Amino acid sequence: MANEAAESFLSDLMQTVQDSVREMAQAQQQWALITATGSAAGKRVTVVVNAEGVVIETRFTSDADQMSLTELARGVTAAAQEAAAAARQKVSELMAPAQANSAAVPKVSDFFPDLPDVGELFPKPVQALTSPPDSLERNPDRATARTARGADSEELSDIFDGRGL
Repeated sequence: MANEAAESFLSDLMQTVQDSVREMAQAQQQWALITATGSAAGKRVTVVVNAEGVVIETRFTSDADQMSLTELARGVTAAAQEAAAAARQKVSELMAPAQANSAAVPKVSDFFPDLPDVGELFPKPVQALTSPPDSLERNPDRATARTARGADSEELSDIFDGRGL
């Protein structure tokens, strides 16, 4: 009798694992197709990213050439960040059912209460910063240097050296 119960439990467990693997594989196929769009600067700048938040297309309206380089740069950054946030949301929604099914698979601690689950041993992920490289958030000790250097528009002018886009 106990043997039949164990066999039934293992059979159910294997079915749950197989269902989870199948659902995860389907979600990964859909994940590869995800795109998200963000716009900024009065919709004069539009950026499209993939599921990983990598920019795959950048578009400007015909009047974008009226923007300063600083406005254009900030618009591209803002649009890319908006698109990346939208992509993260789409990925989260896509993966939620598969993650819920994976949570149904018993953990090591369900069988051996004195052992921790492997997932609990890893640190929780932190969110990547979206601030520019010279920002105070990334370099609090460089606050004085940034202030002394001047406005961002001067940096962009130096970089492009009047050559335009």
